[in-house]
This record gives sequence, C-alpha cells and structure tokens, in this order.
Amino acid sequence: EELIDSLTLRMTQAVNISFKSFTNEYKTEDSKEAKMFTIVTFLAMLELVRSGLIDVLQSDLFDDMTITKDMPQQSQQYGNN
Repeated sequence: EELIDSLTLRMTQAVNISFKSFTNEYKTEDSKEAKMFTIVTFLAMLELVRSGLIDVLQSDLFDDMTITKDMPQQSQQYGNN
C-alpha cells in the first residue's frame, strides 16, 4: 500500500516515469532486498493499472516500461455526440 501511494504521488508530479528510474530510487546494499522492492513495486504498478489510474507501455521484450497517467480519451471526457 505504501508503494501504491508513493507511485501515485510520483505520477501526480510527472506525466510519465520509467519503471527502472522509479525502482532505482530505492538504495540498498542487499540485493535480496532490492529484488523484493522491485517485485513489490511491480505488483503495486499492476494494481494501479487495474484501477485505471495509470497505463504502462513497453516497446520491446525486456525493454524498460514507461508508466503514464491514464488520461481519459477526449471522446470519453467530453461525451460522444
């Protein structure tokens, strides 16, 4: 829940952010702890995608993911006449 709040706050401050840069902000010497943080962050990101708050894009297999705010499409926002 803490990571969901952190990621949501970060997305209010930026239009998009890379997953790698977000996870690199967590500094630790313990590689096990760093891996756990990355996994938990990924799960938090999936929850935000499921909630419709963010979108995640990845160009190619194993590329970094770009997290963007989920902006309603213009037709949805203003109605479709």
